[in-house]
Amino acid sequence: MRGVAAVVVAVFHFHGELAPSGYLAVDFFFALSGFVLWKNYAPRFERSGLTTGAFLLCRFIRLYPLFLLGAAFGFIFALQGYLRHSDGAASAPDLVASAIFNIFMLPAPFGRVLYPLNPPAWSLFYELLANAALCAVLVRVRYATSILILCIAAIGLILLDLYNGSLGGGDEWSTTITAIFRTVFSFTAGVVLARSTASLSSCFLS
Repeated sequence: MRGVAAVVVAVFHFHGELAPSGYLAVDFFFALSGFVLWKNYAPRFERSGLTTGAFLLCRFIRLYPLFLLGAAFGFIFALQGYLRHSDGAASAPDLVASAIFNIFMLPAPFGRVLYPLNPPAWSLFYELLANAALCAVLVRVRYATSILILCIAAIGLILLDLYNGSLGGGDEWSTTITAIFRTVFSFTAGVVLARSTASLSSCFLS
């Protein structure tokens, strides 16, 4: 499923007309992440004393190599555009500043796009934020509270869709609110599903 979703996202970015709703595969990634991380790490928080710092370091190490590879390719592409004086090419100061921020996996605080060297990298940034939320909130609240969070995020997405006419966005600063609600809803949906299956298993085994 992850492989199919990755292909859909790639098609959306290169030939959007072939998969106009392909961006929703990113939401599937968030949901899958919430499900898998809950299954793998929630018991460790409870039984093994896994710390927040150790968990986030583990997730950073897992995500950073792919992020860095994408940023490197993006920098090479942007650099050749600058050297060839291509239309819309970034200026030298913007290119250097983007590289400095993006290499630390931080969004560039200027311009329109969070990650000028690799715009789709916004999803990895929000993935890390969702992982932090898993430690700070989702593993500490009751199952009913996680469902409430899911419902609030769903209402927010509905309102955003009615206002914007789409749930796309996340790579630009102007779509930050949409990105937050997409991440919270999808990631929490995965966590809720994982907790639901755990509850059902307990019922059948007891």
